[in-house]
Amino acid sequence: MGQVLPVPNTLKDSGDAAAPSKGLRWGHSCMQGWRFSMEDAHFAVASLQGEGWEDFAAFGVLDGHGGKEVAQFCQKQLPAQIGKGSSLNAQAALVEAFHRMDEMLHIMHEDPLSDAAYNPFGSGSSNANPYWMGCTAVVCLVRSDVILVANAGDSRAVLSRSGLAISLSEDHKPNLPQEKQRIQRAGGHIERHQIGDNVQYRVNGNLNLSRSIGDLEYKRAEHLPADEQMICATPDVRATPREPEDEFLLLACDGIFEKLSTKEAGQIVRRRLRATGDAKAAAEGLVKMAEK
Repeated sequence: MGQVLPVPNTLKDSGDAAAPSKGLRWGHSCMQGWRFSMEDAHFAVASLQGEGWEDFAAFGVLDGHGGKEVAQFCQKQLPAQIGKGSSLNAQAALVEAFHRMDEMLHIMHEDPLSDAAYNPFGSGSSNANPYWMGCTAVVCLVRSDVILVANAGDSRAVLSRSGLAISLSEDHKPNLPQEKQRIQRAGGHIERHQIGDNVQYRVNGNLNLSRSIGDLEYKRAEHLPADEQMICATPDVRATPREPEDEFLLLACDGIFEKLSTKEAGQIVRRRLRATGDAKAAAEGLVKMAEK
């Protein structure tokens, strides 16, 4: 899935912010790692724009592969597209927004001048092609009474409640029965790859995940709807009522969970938050632990 460096780049881009009116504060930390370039992105929006959406804050982690462009495109466009949906059915609006990302990527690839203001596939990025690059997306909408998580791919959302790490998402991997059935019905196949103790299942010998935004090469079956394509952008959406015992939410890409379990990641963040109250430091501490 792209070039790698002889040694990892461990420089971190970190920050924090808050929305006092919503009682929220957050921190982030990003590290390039072994990749030849930084391909991931994230967003944090204190108040979504759109009729009826102002009570929702939105957070997302976008784990890119094959290049940075799709992740960066979603960073700019996905919150806005969510806000264009109906706030009366937020779960449907999330699904529609994920699908709309693929539609927009296809339009811009076919017509680079369709909207030069935000088209990452114009003349300045001649090697960028959404048919051969993509990103996972885990998005969390937070309101005073509910947490909505939409996930496509293998990034994760974790809720810490009374010290317990609760998974709010499921990794989409090709060997899962429901994913395997869809892939095969769409004409794809799954290959098992093993290096040492590491076993991966790859769609057509390439992608080791079964849902993503972009990767349009795997979405060419014109007789199939968006949610039945070999690789689909359809997110699982889960609503979780907020409770007084809720402590924090963690959104992270699979690079964290390749090194740490969901429980371990939750414990690391919880210890740092209890010790310092610093969300940025907690995010940096988690990334640092995943370096080992």
